[in-house]
Amino acid sequence: MKRDGIIIVLVLIVSAVCFSVILFSLDTVITQYWIVMNRYDNVQAEMSLEGKVAELVMTSENANNLVKDTILNNKPEVYKPKAFSIPIEGMEDSSGTIKFSYCDDGRLNYLLSVEGTRNKVIDNITVKGHVFNPIVDHCDEGLVTLQDKSLDYVERLDGFLDGLRSSFNSDAIDSSYFLAENYLENEVIVRAKSSGYRYIDFIRESHMSRYSFWSGKMVLFKEFDGFNRDSVRLEELPDSLTYGLLMGVIYLEEGDLVISGDMRFGGIIVLNNGRIIKEGDGEVIIKGKVIINNYDQPDEGIIIEYDSENVRLMSKFLPGFISPTIDSIR
Repeated sequence: MKRDGIIIVLVLIVSAVCFSVILFSLDTVITQYWIVMNRYDNVQAEMSLEGKVAELVMTSENANNLVKDTILNNKPEVYKPKAFSIPIEGMEDSSGTIKFSYCDDGRLNYLLSVEGTRNKVIDNITVKGHVFNPIVDHCDEGLVTLQDKSLDYVERLDGFLDGLRSSFNSDAIDSSYFLAENYLENEVIVRAKSSGYRYIDFIRESHMSRYSFWSGKMVLFKEFDGFNRDSVRLEELPDSLTYGLLMGVIYLEEGDLVISGDMRFGGIIVLNNGRIIKEGDGEVIIKGKVIINNYDQPDEGIIIEYDSENVRLMSKFLPGFISPTIDSIR
């Protein structure tokens, strides 16, 4: 009888130990399950945020690319964060903020933060990068040339300009700009003053066609016709009270830009294979960006000043200029 009692006690002890082990194991399994599920939710939330951020920064469609859309349609309030609602599939209470600022050298960058909740797990991601294509975003006081550049850069700039030429869309030009695109003539003279009408002459041998435009805003885009180099002259009109003023875009695939008199140009000038030549004693100031795809420097006396606002305004007419980068993500 005594022996049976000991056996019962041992059974109870073993059962209690086994039960405790089972409870501990269940608790461990359940805990691990919730840890795994929590980690799964974290990973899913992070992937959802990264996917949305990539869409907002890298997509080619302006309507979906938050950075590009903001630059194209609004002057960004630099240093002031802008909040926006953002639907993310599988996440709740998702929202974002974007802030623009300038680097020390005047380049425009952005800081994008996105936050959301998935199964009560709150996650956020912050991305920082530059707004404009890095191939042409750097500058020396607004001037980009091949001077001191590597062979790799030369090839990348060639590719960028090839894409710009093939993707140029004249339908994107605002109606307030005078558009001269792939005209037949190889010689063009633009005469300007500080206000009022400006005049543009298209010259072919002895024939000349003259047009006038009021705003001083123009987009001149000329591809090489395969025969003759192009020449574009910007001249100050004699009756100008101060100086000739123009703004916009000048692109020449094969040709030179000559500037005469006191002239101011605000915007972007791209010479794929050409020079900028100064005539006379007038003061020539270009505010914006000049890209020369060779090793030539502009003539002495031509002042080039990087102007971030002129670059922002005019880059929307040149495909590939606004191409946000992701420099860091956390």
